[in-house]
Amino acid sequence: MSKNHPTDPDLAAALASVAHAASEHIPDSARIFTNRTLNLANIRCIGFDMDYTLARYRLAEMDDLAWSAAAAKLIKGGWPGSVFAHKPPDDFAIRGLVVDTAHGNILKMDQHGYVGRAYHGTRLLDSNERKTLYRDQRLGRERARFVPVDTFFSLAEVLLYARMTDAMSGDDPADRTPGLPQCSHQELWDSVRAAVDESHQDGTIKSHVVKRPELFLDRNDELKSTLQRLRAAGKRLFLLTNSDFAFTNQIMSFLLGPEDSDSGWKSDFDYIVVSAGKPNFFFEGRPFIEVDKSGAPRGKSHAVIASAQPHAGGSQAGLQEALGCHPDEVLFVGDHIYADIVRSRRSSGWRTALIAPELDHDTQVRRERSHAITEVEVAYETRSRVAEEIETYLHSLRCAAETGPTPGCTEDVGKSVDQTTITERIDALRAFEISLDHRLSTATEAVDRAFNPFWGSVFFERYGPSRFASQIRDYACVYTSKVSNFLLVSPNAYFHAPLEVMPHWSL
Repeated sequence: MSKNHPTDPDLAAALASVAHAASEHIPDSARIFTNRTLNLANIRCIGFDMDYTLARYRLAEMDDLAWSAAAAKLIKGGWPGSVFAHKPPDDFAIRGLVVDTAHGNILKMDQHGYVGRAYHGTRLLDSNERKTLYRDQRLGRERARFVPVDTFFSLAEVLLYARMTDAMSGDDPADRTPGLPQCSHQELWDSVRAAVDESHQDGTIKSHVVKRPELFLDRNDELKSTLQRLRAAGKRLFLLTNSDFAFTNQIMSFLLGPEDSDSGWKSDFDYIVVSAGKPNFFFEGRPFIEVDKSGAPRGKSHAVIASAQPHAGGSQAGLQEALGCHPDEVLFVGDHIYADIVRSRRSSGWRTALIAPELDHDTQVRRERSHAITEVEVAYETRSRVAEEIETYLHSLRCAAETGPTPGCTEDVGKSVDQTTITERIDALRAFEISLDHRLSTATEAVDRAFNPFWGSVFFERYGPSRFASQIRDYACVYTSKVSNFLLVSPNAYFHAPLEVMPHWSL
């Protein structure tokens, strides 16, 4: 080859060097990960959700607040106050779980809908209990029964439901909390949801947050710089939130500056849509209506957003028309896997970016426990090969036992096989398989505890991606831990998805 065209090894080394140099200054937890190729140069408009996207709430503090507010309402409804004296550990509730409201169980599924682990309240179901209930169950067959935990706002509901289930489900009647209302597991879930929803709607929770936002929110000085840099690059920005204007104004003023200042938060967006009602926003044709500083509607409603003033309600089609660009030129950034990512991707055709704060912890554990994780992977692969070899020998024995030729076997193989030698080999392999099972179980439990003592990694279950991770893979073009990570890359960055492969391609 000519001097201007490096050999393949030289090219590979050069490309690897460029990739390393480009990402060397970016910590693992701040990287933007790519599922589907995305060229920001082709993105003309970028939209942002607010809660848990632009506004990064402190989970423990928010869970405590929601727990207290909802518990007070449940006590008024007849539940003994002693039930809520002790809250389960905060890390018992994570995103990606599923609540089985028929049995009072909380589940974690793999990408295929198989239940990998389950708790009744806070009691872990053993393997036999779990398989009896969920051997053939797949999420989606009974949607009214299975409730996905898709948002951080749902974590307090999981904690409350688990604690109240414990109170109702003592194995010994003497262990059960006296004075409990008589209700089914479904009715219990409905009570929890109603109490938490009412606490949000009546301002019980919001009033505490806006009164002392510094107790519940992490202010990020890089957030405003991120938005300004995107606008400077020619992107049109919009805010699209389910929160009402009064609450939005308080939170965004804390994060980006008061609305009435020259550089206040409203100046960072071309359009502002509150009370959007996602996910219905993406497929219903509701009108927009402008709101004043108090959040009260003013003027007539419009099918298309009419001005840069804050509007309530509306639809994706009306916002799309105002933006004046094609759906694939819009990137929407949100944290709610269903309302922000799955539904917008399916209904609008917008490109999507998921905010997953869980990446901070997940990448740290993977870095610190890389040796243990590799040990688990090697043990699993070795066990698979051993099981395959055992089956091969068993097949030989079956062939040898036949009086005549059998499909897949030959008479020569059947006559020449040394049954004693094979049996001894099978016994040795089975003993090795048992030791591998123990090693794999011990190593897996240690790794799981490092991620989460109850559920393991939010992104992994059994032998592959969790249900939550598979939704991210299928619907989020890119994902990252926080919005300000976009400040670390070019506004016209080209995110290349990894080459997708099938198992037989490695042959």
